Amino acid sequence: MKHRICQLFALLLVATLVLTACAAPASKPVTKIDSPASNSTVTEGKELAVQSTSTDARGIVRVDLLVDGQVVRSDPVPGGAQTSYTVLQKWLATGVGQHTVSVQALNKDKVTGERASITIVVVGAGPAPVNTATPTTAPVAATPTATKPPTAATPTATAPPVPCRNVATFINETIPDGTQFSPGQQFSKSWTVRNDGNCSWSAAYQLVWVGGEQMTTVSAVAVPNTAPGGTATLVIVMTAPTQAGGHGGQWQFRDPQGAPFTTAPLLTVNIVTVVPTPVPCIPIISGFGADRTTINRGESTVLRWGKVDSADRVEIDNGIGGVGTPGDRVVAPQQTTTYTLYAYCGGNVRTAQVTINVVQPQPPTPVPQPTPTPVPQRRNISGHWSAVPHSMQLQEAIGCPGPVCHVAGDYAMWTGGTPETGQVSGTVNVYTGEVLLTIVIARPGAPPKTFTGTLSADSRYLTGTLSGVGAITFVKQ
Repeated sequence: MKHRICQLFALLLVATLVLTACAAPASKPVTKIDSPASNSTVTEGKELAVQSTSTDARGIVRVDLLVDGQVVRSDPVPGGAQTSYTVLQKWLATGVGQHTVSVQALNKDKVTGERASITIVVVGAGPAPVNTATPTTAPVAATPTATKPPTAATPTATAPPVPCRNVATFINETIPDGTQFSPGQQFSKSWTVRNDGNCSWSAAYQLVWVGGEQMTTVSAVAVPNTAPGGTATLVIVMTAPTQAGGHGGQWQFRDPQGAPFTTAPLLTVNIVTVVPTPVPCIPIISGFGADRTTINRGESTVLRWGKVDSADRVEIDNGIGGVGTPGDRVVAPQQTTTYTLYAYCGGNVRTAQVTINVVQPQPPTPVPQPTPTPVPQRRNISGHWSAVPHSMQLQEAIGCPGPVCHVAGDYAMWTGGTPETGQVSGTVNVYTGEVLLTIVIARPGAPPKTFTGTLSADSRYLTGTLSGVGAITFVKQ
């Protein structure tokens, strides 16, 4: 029994070791602080700019800045996760003395990396102390009575030159982080900084691209002449990358010797390229028909079609070709024919058809025929009608066999800069000219208007009564 227990324990120990060896270590962000150097000083009440770079194969999603173990700023990565992300974070220095400044990153798996830390000394904002100590006088040796030869005069000592201290303080910028652009779109990125050092800047100073995406053919620009305490604005024309997603780049000041400013922050540009979704181009045919779809051989009929939207071109077969919309065409086929209207937009095509049936007329019956009643003139209400300040755009329904046909259109009354508009619907007797229209005003709460009248035989005048107005005559334009 004791031997059996020992065997089970050995198997369990081996399984534990195998599982431990096979467990894949979780990815953890790695962070380094680029600037400032450890043991740098900052004046109380001034901003300390901390530039850091974090990397992780799983992608960085957030970077935290901590002072003495407390988070003072959190910055999400624009455009989602990035495998390498450089960020500039600022802390308003408070509390004279030594502080620990740290940066840590979080990846997309919610794993926090180790902190990168430096020591920063915050000094008071008062004037620098002046050295008032009296130099010690060396003892003077006794002068012998013998006359000594004259000695050369000792040159006057000069103070050593004050070392050049370059400090650039960020003031503001254009193109905030996360600004969206179309692929290939140009934009002007500018930063405004203040010269908080003791040296004047000149064209020998440069702003240099140091990391990320350049987004321009320019890798360095000259700094304008700026005296201590003055401000300078640097502008660079950039182009958004064609690849969709977040894009960022970093720029840094260099002195005439090419050395980066020890306390100069990196200036960053972080944008998002958005690729627009193409809208499909699909033609819309409002209608295609004929006044008569059955005719005798030798007779004619009229093809009619409404407005076609979202089309590059519109064509009708059987020898008609390209047409505008809306429109009509008289045809006299000698045999039954199907007409097809084609509407094209890019690679898309939509069609509509109407068939004209052609029949052989029957021979006349050899009997006396009464005098035929004259065929009444067909009146046409379609068109633009005006009776200042009123106007209507009317269209008879396509393919109406008559005599009473539906009418639709638009109404407008101009009483000032903006017209009152409405939708028109009703009927017209194309032979007697009797017209009955209803006008629904677009303005909420407005009562509808009615028009009753007659269309003249020559289809030029529409005379009747408009509710709220009285007798009125519209003239076709």
